[in-house]
Amino acid sequence: MKPVSIIVNTLNRADYLRKILESFCYLDYGHFEVIVVNGPSTDETDDLLRKWDEKIKIGECTEANLSMSRNIGIALAAGEFVAFIDDDAIPEPEWLNQAMDAFEHDEIGAVGGPVYDHTGYTVQSNYVTTNRFGDAFFSSTDPAPHNCYPGSFEFPHLAGGNVVFRRSALLDIGGFDEEFQYYLDETDVCLRLVDAGYDLRQLSNSFVHHKWAPSQIRDHKVPKYRFPILKSKAYFTHRHAGIYCKREQ
Repeated sequence: MKPVSIIVNTLNRADYLRKILESFCYLDYGHFEVIVVNGPSTDETDDLLRKWDEKIKIGECTEANLSMSRNIGIALAAGEFVAFIDDDAIPEPEWLNQAMDAFEHDEIGAVGGPVYDHTGYTVQSNYVTTNRFGDAFFSSTDPAPHNCYPGSFEFPHLAGGNVVFRRSALLDIGGFDEEFQYYLDETDVCLRLVDAGYDLRQLSNSFVHHKWAPSQIRDHKVPKYRFPILKSKAYFTHRHAGIYCKREQ
């Protein structure tokens, strides 16, 4: 059984974090560690983590920057694979078993399953594809392995709240780009993995349930602070869409 490091990035969500930490006790997978990277939280998160410090690894991110927090988690990880799940989500017990079964060969850089809402009925994210302008498409009912090749304009997208990466593949591409403070951070990683020649697998199983908790960026699903989102969209387009755009002379 291959070792997995589960990374939870959190900021001011102590109540949700408590629930997800407790949920890991029910995972069927037998070889994993848990890493929590706490941002500049001002709630009871520090107190909660002190109660868990003998069972988990704890990292600190001094900025409200999700990509930076993810990289800190990767640096702390001892596992051959790293799994990311949101702090307001709960995995099914078979989550890791099903994800790890999909790593059939070394060219598979990452796998990800569906994300349901907290009721387990409504799908938030499944077979999503994204293009080099950062536009996402949610209508497909099938995975898109045919779009997984270097230079592809449209490529498979794996949700950042339910994804398992081969750690060596992440290190190969330099980890997460910390210019992406929030939004499109995992999309950028997926595209760079595809351009580096890795395969991405979109799974029909390996479920997690996500609650859309409010944050400093959004009030449930509605953004209340748009600057990081707009910045990430502009940066993503600048970085990845140029090969498909002609500059007028």
